[in-house]
Amino acid sequence: MKNFVSGTCVNQGYYKSFRPNFIDKDWAWDNMEIATLLSKADRTSGRLDMCSEHVPNIDVFISMHVVKEAAQSSKIKGIRTNMELCHGNTESHGEGC
Repeated sequence: MKNFVSGTCVNQGYYKSFRPNFIDKDWAWDNMEIATLLSKADRTSGRLDMCSEHVPNIDVFISMHVVKEAAQSSKIKGIRTNMELCHGNTESHGEGC
């Protein structure tokens, strides 16, 4: 990949155009650390996928963690908030999460 050339400029008479080279070449790397990290990332994403199969409603699970993170972030910034405010009606409670 170090010697890859994306394409060439071709004279078309009154104008020049860019002609891209094919990119369907074999990917290769000399550093085995990259292969190790890719393998670890692949295994980790597989474990995450396996765990998501056991959660009955993934949308509720994710929204619960989003609200928790918003409440923690507000504490760091010095803003007073609570979980009911984040889940409640923003019209009756003022500004929500």
